[in-house]
Amino acid sequence: MSVVNPAYARNAYTRATVTTNTPLDLIIMLYSGVIEYLERAAHAIENKDLQTKIKCIDKAIAIINELSNSLNSEDGGEITANLESLYLYMSKELVLANIKNDSGKIDHIASLLRTIQEGWLDIKSRNPEF
Repeated sequence: MSVVNPAYARNAYTRATVTTNTPLDLIIMLYSGVIEYLERAAHAIENKDLQTKIKCIDKAIAIINELSNSLNSEDGGEITANLESLYLYMSKELVLANIKNDSGKIDHIASLLRTIQEGWLDIKSRNPEF
């Protein structure tokens, strides 16, 4: 009897997801992921679970950095510059939230990310092939 390694299955799922979705779908998924990590971090602060808080904030910052790295400065113009500044602000605020155990800062950043994600979802709904 063979047992599937959970890590292998998760990696296979991730590879399939990345190769079958559009770039816009992947961006929307990154936003969903970062928002979920921030919600977990805020909950961890309320429960005084510092290990989970640190892990979730670190993952959220890593996703924000990935979003920043994916920006196309040649084609994006002012929007790219604004997003880059916003991502930098978010990362700095999350570092402060981590240090101060400030779930309010985390909620604020999650709210900003939800607003941007809604914009991407609107673009997707208007341009399904995009």
